[in-house]
Amino acid sequence: MNFKEHIRILQSLGYSLKFSSSGKKNMEIKRPLLREFMELHDLALLSHESSLSIELLNHGHINDAEGFIFPLFDNVPSGFLSSFGVDAGVYSDKGSFRFNKFVVKTSNVRKSADFWKNFGFREIECDSEGAILEFRSPLSKISCTVFLKHDRSVVNDFNFLDDKGFNCIAFISNSAKKEREVLVKSGIKTTEIEQFISDKLSLSVFFAIGPSGELVEIIEPEITR
Repeated sequence: MNFKEHIRILQSLGYSLKFSSSGKKNMEIKRPLLREFMELHDLALLSHESSLSIELLNHGHINDAEGFIFPLFDNVPSGFLSSFGVDAGVYSDKGSFRFNKFVVKTSNVRKSADFWKNFGFREIECDSEGAILEFRSPLSKISCTVFLKHDRSVVNDFNFLDDKGFNCIAFISNSAKKEREVLVKSGIKTTEIEQFISDKLSLSVFFAIGPSGELVEIIEPEITR
């Protein structure tokens, strides 16, 4: 809800603001993925040389429900996370800030592990109570680790894009159409593809929905003139 202030907070951790846009038309494919759909929203993308990029979104409201993703931060000053008004996250305060791993709650570890493997994650270990998967991007030196944690309370649950905290993981693709075709053939539920245009950037976007309500966004960017 504190869009500008939270951009400033991320910048103080070493993030650079790539773009920020306010009052942009929301995508219709997000309507069933939001508890309350608003026609307009604000968005910003911030990057960090040793961490995952963060897209900050303001949908005009926020729910009390926690997102299904719980970030694991390295080297954040004590008390820093409280400035966001959320308690999610584990951190230490030694060395330089880094964010490249997170915990995902799931009702079925095996099914969720198979879901994440569709997006290039490699399974390190897995049992009924948890799993470790790793993603290494061909475009970046930054790796990403996800820790799956079995949680019985997640059964038949559904996550929303306006739940507070972290609620979606996004991947950049060369072809949203081809990615969606592959996922659908694998039995994964997806939304349709929709175009989102902001300033000089045009995006083809769709969402994939996991077995425990996990949300993954696939983005195909195209620079427009």
